Amino acid sequence: MLLFYCGALPTVHNVDQRRILFYKKLKGHSSALLRVLAKICHPEILSIANKYNIHCLDMSVGQVRGGVWEVFADSVMQSYYSFVYCVVFSIFTVLHRPTCVFDFICCFCACSNYKQTEVNKD
Repeated sequence: MLLFYCGALPTVHNVDQRRILFYKKLKGHSSALLRVLAKICHPEILSIANKYNIHCLDMSVGQVRGGVWEVFADSVMQSYYSFVYCVVFSIFTVLHRPTCVFDFICCFCACSNYKQTEVNKD
């Protein structure tokens, strides 16, 4: 989340973005050998680009960066909203039914003991 607010991409997204941009440079290079290598790598780079909703590799550099950033921002927001939902639900549950926390702990302990006895039987 800190990376999001600092405007930086995580390493995984940054590496993917650099691979796509490097491929774009290879594809337009004056050397025929590099263009052949780019054609060989095309399916792999296209599968990476599809993760970021980039379906055409002829997009501008800004559009590629925007697509990678958009996917990263969406994943941050989804994890943030999930976290907030869990916290709010937990607080609400504890305030309205304080015994449910005890019930949850007992149920968790019973399940973990049950799994241990199953493993020990084998």
